[in-house]
Formats: sequence, structure tokens, C-alpha cells
Amino acid sequence: MTEHVCVHVNSKWVESDVHDLDVYDYATLNAAVRSLAGHTNNWMAQGKSEKAEPYIQFKNRIKRHLNGA
Repeated sequence: MTEHVCVHVNSKWVESDVHDLDVYDYATLNAAVRSLAGHTNNWMAQGKSEKAEPYIQFKNRIKRHLNGA
């Protein structure tokens, strides 16, 4: 089971445990991808790839959603 993560963008919390990402608008999801990448880079820089993994998974889920997959 993937750890629940969330990021705050555009005055909203974007949460990984939301079933249908259509509740968020396109701009918010794009901003969330950038924020999640920032968290990922931060954890990787600290050598904690296991902490980065939930952010990577959520970022990839949003990207698949935005690409219509």
C-alpha cells in the first residue's frame, strides 16, 4: 500500500488518496506535479529514496491522468 501524501498548491490541498482526480482543475494538477517533484528532489538529496517514493508515485499518477491514460 502506498503512503498517503498531499501537497498545497493554488490554495488547495491535492491529496493522493482521492479516488478521482477530476475534482482538481488542470492548473492545480500541473502545479501539484511541480511541487511533488520538488519534494522528491529534496528527499533524494537527503539520500532517503524510500521517503521520495510516495511522491514519485503520486506525481506519475497525476501525469497519467493529465495525459488521458
